[in-house]
Amino acid sequence: SRVVVATIALLAIWLDPLEPSRHVTFAYSTLGVYVLYAGLITFLVWRSPTSLIQFQFPMHSFDLLIFTLFMHLTDSPTSPFFVYVTFILMGGTLRWSWRGTLWTAVVALGVYVGIGIYLAEVLGEPSFELDRFIIRSISLAVIAALLAYVGVYVQRWRHEVSGLAASPPRATAEAGTLVRQVLEHAANTLDTSHAIIIWEDPEEPWCYEAVWSHGDFSLHQTALEALESLVAAPLAGSNDTLQSVSAL
Repeated sequence: SRVVVATIALLAIWLDPLEPSRHVTFAYSTLGVYVLYAGLITFLVWRSPTSLIQFQFPMHSFDLLIFTLFMHLTDSPTSPFFVYVTFILMGGTLRWSWRGTLWTAVVALGVYVGIGIYLAEVLGEPSFELDRFIIRSISLAVIAALLAYVGVYVQRWRHEVSGLAASPPRATAEAGTLVRQVLEHAANTLDTSHAIIIWEDPEEPWCYEAVWSHGDFSLHQTALEALESLVAAPLAGSNDTLQSVSAL
């Protein structure tokens, strides 16, 4: 993603001679170096036998520095490099979940607002557009909030999956006790008050139904035909229903 974003940005300012508006030679050189840097990082990630996780903070900091430079060199309120902040926010989310999104957004928004105020109040830039500046600031905050929510959701999902994969404590060979422990473990992991397991014995004409609800456990035999009442009518006979029952 870094290679694609950097390369397209270089192509964009090459096609538009009006951008960047200040320090043209320095801006082109900086972006060219960043394209080479992005290619080098990609090469190292593919060829390195170990993870480069120990370098994630320096790389993330460097991305933020480049974002700051490009925003400064290309008129912050209307800069075509504003979309690059989405990549940086995504990187922060993937690396450090919602905390990475939050701190990245604080820095990026502070840079954007600071440069905007500097252009408008200090330099008196005539091209400064207040409406676009406000809209982009709000957009940045909204994008950060959405990515932070995604980070929280993924973190919780990973916790639930790892919790379900872990064996319930004090496993026993006694069937009733084992089923109760499995249901209680699953319900606590998923933070729900109800859980159910249904299975059948090929040599018996009935199935077993185990229910855990608000701490109460019950295990009894049920006719196979009774399973139809457990499935909502719109889902009866669907593949999703069969897969769910098989999973249980």
